Amino acid sequence: MPLTLATWNLEWATARQKRSPIIHQMVSETAPDIVCFTEANLDCLPVEAHVISSGADYGYGDKYPQRRKVVLTSSDPWEDVANEGPEGMPPGRFVSGITHGVRVLGVCIPWADAHVSTGRKDAKRWEEHMRYLNGLERMIQQYQSEPLCVVGDFNQRVPKGRQPQQVLDRLLDVFSPLTIHTAHHRCPEDKLLIDHVATSGHLSYAIDRLLPMTFEETRLSDHNGHVGPLCFVN
Repeated sequence: MPLTLATWNLEWATARQKRSPIIHQMVSETAPDIVCFTEANLDCLPVEAHVISSGADYGYGDKYPQRRKVVLTSSDPWEDVANEGPEGMPPGRFVSGITHGVRVLGVCIPWADAHVSTGRKDAKRWEEHMRYLNGLERMIQQYQSEPLCVVGDFNQRVPKGRQPQQVLDRLLDVFSPLTIHTAHHRCPEDKLLIDHVATSGHLSYAIDRLLPMTFEETRLSDHNGHVGPLCFVN
C-alpha cells in the first residue's frame, strides 16, 4: 500500500482566522500518512498525529513562540529525530526523522531576501539560500542509499523561474542523486510549484491533488500545496 504524503506552506495560519477550518478540512479529508507543513503554528496544525518540528530560532526573534518554519507529522511515531543540520546551515528551517520506513527531511530553504533587509540584516540576496543548500547537500549524500524523501518549501521553481541561473544550477546539483518529482508541474494559475518532493530511487511520488491558494473568496495561502501517493519501488 502506498503512503499518502502532503506538503503545504500555511503562511502562519492561526486558529482565529477564517481560513483555518478550511485548511484543516482540506488536509484531514485526504487522510495523509505524512505531512510537511512549512510556516506553521504548533497550536494550529490541521491534523492530529505524531509531530516533530524545526527549532524555534530562525533568526527573526521570539515574538511568536509557536511558529515553526518546518513541521512534520506522521500517523506513526518518529525515530532518529534531528532538527539541526550540519555546521554553517541556517538554523530553524530543518527537521528530519524516520517513519513508515522512510527517512524524511522536512525543509524550508530560505527565500532570496532572507536576512537581507529584515531579521539579522547581514546577508546578500540568495546568500542564505545557497548556505542552506550546502548543508542539505551533505545530508542528501549521507542518506541517499536508503529510502529518503526531501519535502517542503524549496523556494525555487523547476525549471527556471525568476531566480538566477547559477542558483537553479546549484539546486539541481545538490538534488542530482534524487528525483524531484514535482518539477515541471503547473498549477491552475499557470505557475510552477515551489513546494516540492524529491526522493531516492527507493521511492516514487506523484501529485494526486493540489491544495489551493484560495477557496471561493477566502485566501488560504500564498503557496499551492499538494497531496499524492509515496510508493516504495520494487
